[in-house]
Amino acid sequence: MLVVLFLAACGASPRGSGFTATAAAGPTGALVVSGECTSPDGALVLVRAQGAAQFGAQIEQAVLAPVRAGRFAADLGLYETLSYHVTVALSPAWNQPNVLPKEPPSLSDPALRVSRTSNGWEVRREFDARLGTPAQEQQLLADHLRLAREALQALELSAKNLREIEEKLQKTELARWLRLRLERERGSLLAAEGIDPIFPFLHGQLRELDEALLKRYHAVLAQLTGAAAEVDKLSKSWQTVDRDLEKARQALAEIEAKLK
Repeated sequence: MLVVLFLAACGASPRGSGFTATAAAGPTGALVVSGECTSPDGALVLVRAQGAAQFGAQIEQAVLAPVRAGRFAADLGLYETLSYHVTVALSPAWNQPNVLPKEPPSLSDPALRVSRTSNGWEVRREFDARLGTPAQEQQLLADHLRLAREALQALELSAKNLREIEEKLQKTELARWLRLRLERERGSLLAAEGIDPIFPFLHGQLRELDEALLKRYHAVLAQLTGAAAEVDKLSKSWQTVDRDLEKARQALAEIEAKLK
């Protein structure tokens, strides 16, 4: 189910006071924001959408949409079934000189915010929209969080096993450690190309941990196979691994708390 939000226009006083916005799924299913703007043709409207930020998601897109015959439209390329906070804004800051007046328009619509800025002024309208249902949103967030949790668990186990190998000087276990690490990561979030679009910061923390752990493995390999001179060139200390591990745990915990 798609919820379409429509906001009524303000009074049509000259140069930019008529400013409406509506959000809906476009022909491809992506979030499209469109509306009316009484500014001259060629004026640019900033359209921005943030997806489910209240649940820890970090998906965001912004585009500049030109006004044509009193209307603008922006396909944000967002397909995820989430709630979105949408902002449409008009300002001389991102327009060519003299396209908009130096002074802000006089507005009567209480839903429009007018503010002074270092570049002159800004008129802004904010509202909420949704692609899909709340149940679909929760399922999508839960699925992405589960993948991140599984990746963290795999890294925690790899770190535990490598520490034991180093402490017990089990150089014969090094090849097995690497094989198990590769098997755990195959098909997981850690092996995926690109970055997770819903929780990119958490995914980045997991990748940093994975990189630190692999470098620690190379250092342990050098130590236990008699190549001690290479240790300093290869090493990520356990302190670094533990720090990255704690960062990843904290990032995961913060999202989990928001989804409860």
